[in-house]
Parts: sequence; C-alpha cells; structure tokens
Amino acid sequence: MVQFPWRLMGMFSFGVVAMLAIAMNRVLNSKSQLKLILSLIVAVIFIANATYFYSLSRALPGFNNAGNPKKAAFNPKYNVIKLALEEKEISQFSQFRGRVEYLPLTPEGIAAKPIARQPHISILKGEALIKLDQWHSYNRIFNVSATEDTHLKIRTFYYPAWHLYVNNKPYPRIVSDDGTIELKLNPGEYTVKLFYSWTYPFFVGIIISVFSIIILATYWYKFA
Repeated sequence: MVQFPWRLMGMFSFGVVAMLAIAMNRVLNSKSQLKLILSLIVAVIFIANATYFYSLSRALPGFNNAGNPKKAAFNPKYNVIKLALEEKEISQFSQFRGRVEYLPLTPEGIAAKPIARQPHISILKGEALIKLDQWHSYNRIFNVSATEDTHLKIRTFYYPAWHLYVNNKPYPRIVSDDGTIELKLNPGEYTVKLFYSWTYPFFVGIIISVFSIIILATYWYKFA
C-alpha cells in the first residue's frame, strides 16, 4: 500500500477545501454587485468536488468502508487493496507482527510471502564471517569478512526509507522473493549499515507543508 500514493487524494481534498474557503471569504468580503452569483459559483464547485471525493471513497474499499467488492475488482490495484481488507497478520507467516498490507510488492504486483524463523543475516551464496554489532528498530550494523563472492539476506522488509551503506558509501538494495533486503559483496572486509531515514518525497513534502503554513499564516495575518 505504501508503494502507491493513495494518501495524496485525501491530502488534495483538504487542499481543495482550504482553497474554496479562501475564495468564498474573498467573495463575501468583496463589494462587487456580482457577489451572490460568485458565491453560488463557488458553492457549486465545492459541492461538485465534495460529491466526487465522496463517490470515489465509497467506490473503493477501505478499512471503515468495504465498498462494492464487485465494482472494486475492476481496479488494477484490487489485489493490493484486498490484502488490507483481509487484515491477516504477518505473524501467521513469520516471527514479525504486523499486517499483510505493509509487505512489499513483488515485480508481479503481489505481496511478498515472508519465510518463518529467519536469522538476522543469512548467507545465500558464498562464504563469509558475520559479526552483528547493532540490531535496533531504525539501525542495523554488522561486519562482513567475505572470502569469496557472497550473497547476503537481511531480515528486514524492503521499504524506500531503508538506506543501505557499505563502508560508509550508498549501496544498491535487492528485494528478495520474500520481501526482505539482499545485497551482494565481493571478497573483502565490509561494514554494512542499514538505517531508516527520510526519503526524498517525504523531505519535499515537509518543505511544501512548511511553505503552505507560512503562506496561510501570512494570508490570515494580512486579511484577518
């Protein structure tokens, strides 16, 4: 679910309400003889937008609204949405607790299937010595001494906010069939760091939010 911008629609709906409120305020405070007509136009736009968002929310399944499953089945993302509706716990498949909706998607567009009882770090191919230094919620650090080309699996579900660094340099992440993160190393000594941090879209969203607050505060201070 988090790999698609589902939340943007809700955010945009709030933005529409704010813009319409500003427009209505300007119309009502104006001295134009067309005040009534302009108010009706803004009201019609508001009702049309509200009706659209309401119809859309009722047409698609959600946590508090099952919607019409037959109609939703025509949606390309139906299988993904269906996972959230079933609310099956990940703990059925592995030692992790959580919901299936948070599992990463495979290239085929279906949720990955976790494998039970995996160690923190698994050696899929090659030979290496692994020393685990830190395994916290947002930080995982371990040292690898590889004597040959080595393929490792980290017991962490892939998510864009997870950043992988090897010897303090960004390193490509591989998504395994069960949704966890893998990496390939050549022979040598490595310090691997996997940490949870902001993504670029999140950072841009924070900047936009801050500017939006400043603009709204400035508008309120100027016209209140």
